[in-house]
Amino acid sequence: MAQMAMAGCWNPAVCYSRRSYARNRDRINQTRSRKRKEGEFEQIPVDFEPLTQLVFGVLVIYRKAGVDTPVHAIAAEIWQGQEKVAIVPTVHCAGMVPAILILK
Repeated sequence: MAQMAMAGCWNPAVCYSRRSYARNRDRINQTRSRKRKEGEFEQIPVDFEPLTQLVFGVLVIYRKAGVDTPVHAIAAEIWQGQEKVAIVPTVHCAGMVPAILILK
């Protein structure tokens, strides 16, 4: 009896839209949420002059993903603001003992 009632319920004007919404619900809701949040933020002007004097280093470690995987190579970069000041070339770690490469 229930199947007979369901057999005539398909309405192309409505059902295509509902199936599409059900299939894409997560993406649609995420887009709506982002649009709502964009209106909440206030833009604040930031003076970038002090940041140009900031000096920092970036350590680049080449290894396969995972905590216990061996280190393949190490490199470094020195930056001042948005400008790269120095580059320490890549050093391959083949043959180095673990005491030399303590990276945590």
